[in-house]
Amino acid sequence: MTQQDVDQAGALYVGPMGERAAAPVSEAIDRARAGDPRELEAIARRELPRVGRLLRRLLGPRADMEDLVQNVFAKEQLRRVDVALSKIAPDKRIAFVLWAVDGKDVDTIAQMVGASVAATRSRIHYAQRELKALAAGDPYLSDLVGAPDAG
Repeated sequence: MTQQDVDQAGALYVGPMGERAAAPVSEAIDRARAGDPRELEAIARRELPRVGRLLRRLLGPRADMEDLVQNVFAKEQLRRVDVALSKIAPDKRIAFVLWAVDGKDVDTIAQMVGASVAATRSRIHYAQRELKALAAGDPYLSDLVGAPDAG
C-alpha cells in the first residue's frame, strides 16, 4: 500500500464529503439541545445500538444490558429534574417531593412540615404547576410530569 492509497482512503473520511456529512449531525444535535423533542428522540434511537455495543464490549454479556443502555440516557433526565426542582421554593418543593417521590399522603406531609392540610395541598399543587411549566419545553422532562394532581 502506498502513501497515495492511504491518502485516498483517508479522504473518504475527512475530505469535503465527510465535512458535509458532519454538518447535518451537528445541526441535529443543536436542535436537540435547543429542546426539539423529535430531534432528541431521533438521536436516541440512532445512538441506542451504538451505546449497547460499547457497553457489551466494556462489560461483556449481561442480562440487564437493556436497562444499562436506558440508564445512559436516563441520567440526563434525572439531572434536569434536579435542576428544575431546585428552582421551586423550598416549602413547595419539600411538600411535592414528599408526595410525588416518597409517596406520602397529604395529611402526613402536613404533619411533617407543620402546615395545614389546605396549605400542603396548595404547595403540592403549585409545585406541580411550576414543574410542568419548567418541563414544557424540555424533551427530557416533558414525559415525566404527567402525574395526577395531589388529592
